[in-house]
Amino acid sequence: MAKTATPTVYNHADHSDWGPGLILEENSAKLYLHFVDGGRRVFQNIPKFRERLVPAGLTADAAAEVIAVIEKGNAKLAAKKVSAAKKSKKVSKVAAAAAAPVEVAEAEQPEVDSDDGDQDGAADE
Repeated sequence: MAKTATPTVYNHADHSDWGPGLILEENSAKLYLHFVDGGRRVFQNIPKFRERLVPAGLTADAAAEVIAVIEKGNAKLAAKKVSAAKKSKKVSKVAAAAAAPVEVAEAEQPEVDSDDGDQDGAADE
């Protein structure tokens, strides 16, 4: 069996209160990290910011625990986003319905005789 590599766990040099974190995504412009405190943070992928990420130097077991906590946080965050999206759609439908023009039928008016203003058509005496 092939052994899977354990992702590197990092600490941010200036924010120890964030706890350990993992790089979730990386491209040429940005680093996307998730820390144990629940924070997802985005950094520019340049040496100035990469230098602030220091490998935590955890044992494999400790790293696995950190990864589990972060993955659990990601699952909760994903569930919240789905719930918020559903609520947003409901609110959008209600808002759209409220903003839709309301057609009001005009009330029928009784016919008025143009000669004398009587409604019954009888002549004045």
